[in-house]
Amino acid sequence: MTSMPLFPYLEIMLYLNNVSLKPFQETLLSFSSSSSSPPLSKLKSMHIIGMEDVVSLPDGWTSNLISLENLCIFHYKELNLGSDVDRMEWRHLNCLSHLEFHSLPKLNSLPEALQHVTTLKMLQITLCENLKTLPQWIWKLISLERLTIYDCPTLKSLPNEMQDLTSLQRLEIAGCPELRRRCEKQIGQDLHKITHITSGSIWSAIGIISLMLTLLQRRLWQKVLEEYLVNLRLVF
Repeated sequence: MTSMPLFPYLEIMLYLNNVSLKPFQETLLSFSSSSSSPPLSKLKSMHIIGMEDVVSLPDGWTSNLISLENLCIFHYKELNLGSDVDRMEWRHLNCLSHLEFHSLPKLNSLPEALQHVTTLKMLQITLCENLKTLPQWIWKLISLERLTIYDCPTLKSLPNEMQDLTSLQRLEIAGCPELRRRCEKQIGQDLHKITHITSGSIWSAIGIISLMLTLLQRRLWQKVLEEYLVNLRLVF
């Protein structure tokens, strides 16, 4: 998609699938002189899927998203959110509680400024094949309750700072062979970093990855449909 309408007053959900960079920028950075509130400043949920050849998200992309609670970023072959290009964009997301990264092969580390999103409760990372480490600053995510890591085979260990995630209640790991081995009961080298977590699931079977991804996909479309119907009710 090379052009699209602007939605400055949208409050429930914005779903951007395979749009080009220019309309993406126009949508997020649109300005309305007739409103006292910045465009999209009341938006609660946003899904960004598959913009081709995007290496980094545009400057200021989060500046108006001050009410955003749910953010999902899917299927970007070239996007590297861990690069310095993104600088401090994440600091504007003062209400973000749910964040998902899916199918980002260039993601080798989490965005540095994500450490300032202290409201984050759920972080899910799936099919990021080049994610090598979790950051030492992860302890700064003081509200994090659930961490899910699926199919990130180059992620081989957990940082010592995992012990300081005192709010973390659930850790799920699948499709990360070396990390799984290091978290095995009784013998895992990283086990002492996660003993404080009340609930954990660590899977080794590859077949479960396909199952979980299917469930994730179904849940995504179910959420999209439900929120679309809510929008329809609001309109009519």
